[in-house]
Amino acid sequence: MARPGITFPFAFVISILAFALPYANAGQDTPSPTPLKPYHLTYTASYNGWPITLHRTLKRNKDGYLLTTRASNFLGRIRESERFHLDEAGVIVPENYHYERNIFGKTRTETMDVDLTNGRSLSRRKGREYILDYTPGQLGPLSYQEVLAEDLRQGRERLCYSVINRGHIREYRFKRLGQETVETPLGRFTAEKVERLRDDDERETLIWFAKSLDYLPVKLVQREDGEQYEMTIESIDHDNVTTR
Repeated sequence: MARPGITFPFAFVISILAFALPYANAGQDTPSPTPLKPYHLTYTASYNGWPITLHRTLKRNKDGYLLTTRASNFLGRIRESERFHLDEAGVIVPENYHYERNIFGKTRTETMDVDLTNGRSLSRRKGREYILDYTPGQLGPLSYQEVLAEDLRQGRERLCYSVINRGHIREYRFKRLGQETVETPLGRFTAEKVERLRDDDERETLIWFAKSLDYLPVKLVQREDGEQYEMTIESIDHDNVTTR
């Protein structure tokens, strides 16, 4: 019999696995736009000893970028993807997001589309629709994490993002905790340790970003109610990525 609640960490790990070589958000100074380099990242993860394999891929197409994360184990699989582009200032502009989860043969989907012409976003989940006003600077469930990594890279202290998630605009906040040495299957890295800040939440989420890898995340740990979810980077491939 499956352990109650076992699907939660499985979903959490893939949703947090979405960091890359990003650009600053609209509320801060932005660099000149430079094309992102496609890549494929592989992580190993575990929930109290239960193994999970995770993949993250960034592909460039003629209109922008497609960012995809996938997680799987014997319980099932989860796939997330977000399309976005960079405006003339190098700011990330989300276009659409798709989430699909298949656990124990049961499938659930969720979508979000941004209508820039009319200034709104439309989210669909659990048979309901959510229409929100869209303003420049709002980010998607995956793309906001790209901005976080870039802000760390640029040495910024304010790590706060407006994210369109599950039919709401949510504020995601993070805090720098200093540097630590991290051991991973890919090697040892000097990393910036970051904590996600939450109000009235007993979860602790810690993420380590490697300076030598342009602040890609190399480790993540979440603790809640005496249980622990962890992931570490295993490989990076910048060459063998199909662009379409």
